[in-house]
Amino acid sequence: MKISIRYTGFFLIALLICCQPAQGNMSAPYMNTGGSQTIEPINRNDQRAIEQVQMVSEIVKINLYPGFAVIKGEYHMLNMADRPVKIQVGYPPNRSFLSSTDTRITFGDTNPPQINNKKAISPFSGVDQLKVSVADQEIATSNKIITNNSYQSVWGVWDLEFVPGQETVVTVYYMVNTKGFIHEGYSGSKKAQLFTYVLESGQIWRDRIQQGTILISLKGGLNSNDILGVLPSKVLQTNKAAKYLVHRFADLEPTAKNNIVINYNDKLPAQFDYKQEKAKSAEYYQQIDQVVLPKIDDTKLEIADQNNFSAANLENTLAIIAVVLLLTSPIWISIILIILGIFLFRKWKSSKK
Repeated sequence: MKISIRYTGFFLIALLICCQPAQGNMSAPYMNTGGSQTIEPINRNDQRAIEQVQMVSEIVKINLYPGFAVIKGEYHMLNMADRPVKIQVGYPPNRSFLSSTDTRITFGDTNPPQINNKKAISPFSGVDQLKVSVADQEIATSNKIITNNSYQSVWGVWDLEFVPGQETVVTVYYMVNTKGFIHEGYSGSKKAQLFTYVLESGQIWRDRIQQGTILISLKGGLNSNDILGVLPSKVLQTNKAAKYLVHRFADLEPTAKNNIVINYNDKLPAQFDYKQEKAKSAEYYQQIDQVVLPKIDDTKLEIADQNNFSAANLENTLAIIAVVLLLTSPIWISIILIILGIFLFRKWKSSKK
């Protein structure tokens, strides 16, 4: 009987090891967010043109609401050549990068339309309600099929001409849906309000970005207590009384580690409809025009170090417990049978006395 129990113990240990969940890529954390970025050239291979233009500065105003964000970007571009530079710039339908915490971040249309044989172009599915002006003159934008390694997607694009030796001011307005989700390994997934601004797309232009300001104003009833997580950590500063976050930088060659990600509380109204909000884009653009960069008093600023990007919640926790119990059920059944067997054996043995 002792030998039998010993071998049973070895069997149970081996079974426990085999029943452990495999550690692999499926446990890697990732997030799908509402996202935006710096303007970028459509043809990244046109280096002769791109390397002549420097992004001298960028001023980005973001009005963050429950369920969506309104963005105004103002980009000062300097043509350092002695001739005009003509290129197409725009926004892709989606983007993916590794954050400062090595979390995979995606935004935009994660399943963009496939274009076969250059048929009718599907609606651009990156940023919404795109509006562009150059030197305060509104210009037309269009949808364009971009082919990359036999993969085709639809970009929102427009033509730009940079005058030699002068700065060209490009102003863009658009909206993004911030309803996303967080996936965190075996903690599962949960819906979340997430916003991303990709600074690294400005890396393609000549030299470093000389200076920039990103101002995030909290709107629609949001306040600083609603900010759950900020990446990169301790980069943004917040003025809680004025309800804004700000990031200022200078002489920056941006990488993926500089990209901003914000997780904030879900305060969506019961009847929230993003399509209805998009229909009011002109009104929202007028409002963001009225947002002025504040005279920032550093004594009233605090470092934004919130780091809650967890997917854990009660529903996911119960699901994990259920999965663990299911995976380890052979062990518990074996233990119960062994205990029951020992009990019956002892009872049978005592009855023989």
